[in-house]
Amino acid sequence: MIISIVFFTAQGKKTIIKAKIRGADFVGYKKNGLAKMLKSAKKASKICFGGLPLVKNSERLHILITGTTGTGKTNMLNELLPQIRLHKDRAIIVDTTGAFTDRFFDHKCDKLLNPLEKK
Repeated sequence: MIISIVFFTAQGKKTIIKAKIRGADFVGYKKNGLAKMLKSAKKASKICFGGLPLVKNSERLHILITGTTGTGKTNMLNELLPQIRLHKDRAIIVDTTGAFTDRFFDHKCDKLLNPLEKK
């Protein structure tokens, strides 16, 4: 019994140590490994979330932010919207509560569309 445990433990360690043949790499989050890798490959966007840049030229693709209550969706947008304004990019924000309008709306350059407003 003990011999079989030792044998299978040794075999398991050999399997883990095998070299990668193909496929995706695992990049640890410590010390922003992915951010450094993107920047060194010149594929890092100017837009970041939590210090992690998007892939360059993916900023204009669709981004879905979803999660249950308290998962940080609003905090993520609070980080994203100032970066969009800083780079003079455009965004369409559906603000059902008015929280983003109160915080980010600039009457000099932003357009506010209200389907309930009579013209």
